Amino acid sequence: MKMGQMFPSRFVTKEELAAPRTFTIHSVEMQEIEGEDGKSDKPVLLFKEKGAKPCILNKTNAEVLKDEFGPDTEDWADCAIELYVDQAIRFGGKKIGGIRVRRPLTPSVATKETDEAPF
Repeated sequence: MKMGQMFPSRFVTKEELAAPRTFTIHSVEMQEIEGEDGKSDKPVLLFKEKGAKPCILNKTNAEVLKDEFGPDTEDWADCAIELYVDQAIRFGGKKIGGIRVRRPLTPSVATKETDEAPF
């Protein structure tokens, strides 16, 4: 049994992204997230694809989306993005890998709210 099966996350995790996946942004909202340092409000990407888990948005990924789609998160709605794992991401001096965002390298397959999410 994998850790993700024992302790499922309500947010997409790097372990769920064996390959890059394309999503359509529905909206960005602030949500209270519990982390190692307690609870704090974080921006979260919500997707249109049915069953898609939200993605917690870090500053690096938010900057990428701002550069691609503009500084107003309302303008990000209906934009296709690709989530992928970057193994070079470091935290505390260690390579831990993490989720990054970019414009899709291939055309989007699931773009309607009724389409199934890839996980």
